[in-house]
Amino acid sequence: MLPTGLAPLILVASHHRNRLERERQAALRESARLLGEAQRVARMGHFVWDPRTGETELSHELALLLGVTSAARERSVAVVLRAVADPDRARIEALLGRAAAGEGPFEVEHGLIPALGDRLEVVSHFEMTGGADGGGERGRVLGTVQDVTLRARDERERAMLVAQLGEARRREAIGKLAGG
Repeated sequence: MLPTGLAPLILVASHHRNRLERERQAALRESARLLGEAQRVARMGHFVWDPRTGETELSHELALLLGVTSAARERSVAVVLRAVADPDRARIEALLGRAAAGEGPFEVEHGLIPALGDRLEVVSHFEMTGGADGGGERGRVLGTVQDVTLRARDERERAMLVAQLGEARRREAIGKLAGG
């Protein structure tokens, strides 16, 4: 039996603990929502791959970039690799293997061909994260994929314009030399 007056204090403490837990859960949901929004705005997503089990988690935003529906989403890094353009796939696979071995971090530009979509130019980053206990156990590979198709197109257009300007200047100089 509890001493007189202690029961109300325990009830108040329990209520306070429940309220704090609800607030913590709400803050976590808001943080996840903001992360998703930031990734959507940046046209990027992430994945976490456990090389020991092969299990992979994709962010909603990466699934959208890959054109993978949540119903068809498999929990394997193969879902990411299938979308990598053929000439780049072996290189990305090798880098993921090196990241799983603890090398890296790596940054690589490559093509991505989403299901039912046009080719994208992306920048991917891969690196091994530490074990959950912070000890010697290997962790998981964290990867990000960002769509830079518009930036790549703008850079190609700029390079073409610079080349055209250089050619125009060269022709102008030849014209001046020829014309006296």
